[in-house]
Amino acid sequence: MLPKDNQEVYNKKTKYSLDIQNVTKSFLRKTLQKGGYTTLKSLLLHPLKHEKASSNDYIHVIKNLSLQIPRGKSVGIIGRNGAGKSTLLKLISGIYQPTSGTVKVNGKIAALIELGAGFHPDFSGRENIYLGGAMHGMTREEIDSVFDDIVKFSELEEFIDAPIRTYSSGMYMRLGFSLAIHTSPDILIIDEVLAVGDASFTAKCKDKLFDIRKNGTTLLLVSHDLSSIEEWCDEAIWIEKGSVKTRGVPKKVIDEYLDFLNIRDSEKIKEINDIENNKDSNKNIAKNLLKSTSDDSLKNVSNGNNNDEDLLELSNVKCFDENNNECYAFKTNDKLIIKFDYLSKCEIKDAILEIRVTRSDGFLISESSTKLENIKVNLKKQVFVSYKINDLNLLPARYVVSITVRKSEKGYYAYKDNAINFLVRSGSVKSGLLYLKHEWSIL
Repeated sequence: MLPKDNQEVYNKKTKYSLDIQNVTKSFLRKTLQKGGYTTLKSLLLHPLKHEKASSNDYIHVIKNLSLQIPRGKSVGIIGRNGAGKSTLLKLISGIYQPTSGTVKVNGKIAALIELGAGFHPDFSGRENIYLGGAMHGMTREEIDSVFDDIVKFSELEEFIDAPIRTYSSGMYMRLGFSLAIHTSPDILIIDEVLAVGDASFTAKCKDKLFDIRKNGTTLLLVSHDLSSIEEWCDEAIWIEKGSVKTRGVPKKVIDEYLDFLNIRDSEKIKEINDIENNKDSNKNIAKNLLKSTSDDSLKNVSNGNNNDEDLLELSNVKCFDENNNECYAFKTNDKLIIKFDYLSKCEIKDAILEIRVTRSDGFLISESSTKLENIKVNLKKQVFVSYKINDLNLLPARYVVSITVRKSEKGYYAYKDNAINFLVRSGSVKSGLLYLKHEWSIL
């Protein structure tokens, strides 16, 4: 058992709400018993079968992390899944004890880390308010004085005497959030739980968070909604592999984080695209196209109504950024360039190039056609095509590009569904489909 001073509450005169020094948190990676799970019974009956875990059997979720949070600041914590964000919050709230290092807390904490944490499923909402209030150090008289306010804010008047095991996840969140804010905490910790509420209640929670900030409560917010971090927080901290990667002004930290994600995700999307392209290359279409063909067999090919997929092959579909670097993950308002090749057996004078961009769920975003844009296309034996989007005003999602070479009449020469995938991220704007450039005029 670790000494109690690893979770220490200290003098309120200090300027820091949290002072974390050289903290490491490790978890056992596997069981100690050879070939099975470790239980107290098996340990007593077969003591010789057990061996002490080596250092290689532990995973270090938090690694020698030091962090100080000033009093009254609102701090957003961002990072990938598994980076150590939730473990850090549990160390701060006292759910976990550090393997080494110290966590010093200045003031009373209210933590919304997991839905239903601290609630007894067989107790009613009313009973859990008193139980939760006591766990936050409140007397019964203090709970009585705010009980009606807790119930009113949670909007659970009709269900307050029902067992909370009958509550939905949204109802859990309502009760937990309402209880936490009415305990008058010095430090409020929120880990993603607002994401499960309905829109109207979430908006009410956001308004309350602004009030809490004005009253000088220290706010620690973990969220994948980067726009909320930028909106509510004075600074952001990026946690990567159990350590602080960087901290500072939210927009700056978020932009660095998005750039990091885009580099990583660009490689992943590229792998997906390569797999899709290899499926077509296995058909050996290119080999067939390079075979010699007599001119007679190609006469009047553009006048036919049937599809002539064997005459032309689309290949080397790739995405590039504005610096002409191959890239498959972008931010809203970036430039995007799609490049591809056509290899043809003959000259085709009636081709129409079409590009469709859809969201990954199939929703059509945009369709471009050389015919509608009065662009003459003459496809020779090999053609290199570049399609540039100067302002990618899409909001976060995965998008799919499909490419078609149509005939001037009925039919087509080539069609490639799911020709390329790319990803869009955004720090400032989260919801919706497009970011519409606009100007405000308030008279």
